Amino acid sequence: MSNTITIYRREMGHYFTSPIAYIFICAFLGVMAVYFFLFNGFFQQQNPDLRSYFVAFPFAFALLIPAVTMRLWSEEKKAGTVEVLMTLPLKSWEVVLGKFLAGYTVIALTLLLTLTIPITISFILEIQWGIVFSSYVGALLLAAVYVAVGAWVSALTQNQIVALSRVEPNSDPKLDFPRALMMESKVKGKPPAECEKELELGPPVVSVRSDATNLLTQLYDARLIKEFGAPHYCILKFDEQNMCDDVEFLGVGASTKKDPSKAGPSDKD
Repeated sequence: MSNTITIYRREMGHYFTSPIAYIFICAFLGVMAVYFFLFNGFFQQQNPDLRSYFVAFPFAFALLIPAVTMRLWSEEKKAGTVEVLMTLPLKSWEVVLGKFLAGYTVIALTLLLTLTIPITISFILEIQWGIVFSSYVGALLLAAVYVAVGAWVSALTQNQIVALSRVEPNSDPKLDFPRALMMESKVKGKPPAECEKELELGPPVVSVRSDATNLLTQLYDARLIKEFGAPHYCILKFDEQNMCDDVEFLGVGASTKKDPSKAGPSDKD
């Protein structure tokens, strides 16, 4: 285990003697704060909560964690030190574990710093800390997966830019999840009529209200929303006060590209 600690301390030294860790931490905190307070419109919501904050974590991980993991192995290959490292009296798992823990520590430290937002919000809203704690546990577990995948991809090449680009999410505009999040922030806390106007939706295809919880769920044909180029549907969920509580988009990036207005005779049957 002492060998793993030696590798861990070596990698942590590389992170914090270069700008990588500092840039990542500042970028992650900045992206999350700007999204939550500016694009999500936290203070404009009638029923504000931290749900959208934690929902954005996976997308922030996908965009920023590769910047931390891209150098774990590719830099060793480029500098020609990987051969020296593997000839030392070290077991392979000790080297792999040490590098993984170093990258994971940077992510865990960053997540710890994001606690400043829930703590700040707790001064003006009542927060269920049990839910916050479990959300952070889930974020830590998800971050471990991203770090593991990023380290594996880094071992495939000696070019850090290639390692970064292979881990970055698909750039297909039809898979524009950040834009979907922005659209969600526009309608949260609003009644059905305002949501339909904001998203330029027609009347709902299906509208169901639960007798047990009095929650309203409405399904819309959202193919006319200009933000997405593929046919899909939108589900709006409303709370007891009939205010939008959740938004889901189905079929984003679907392969079906037919325009209903241009459908042939067989398509209209």
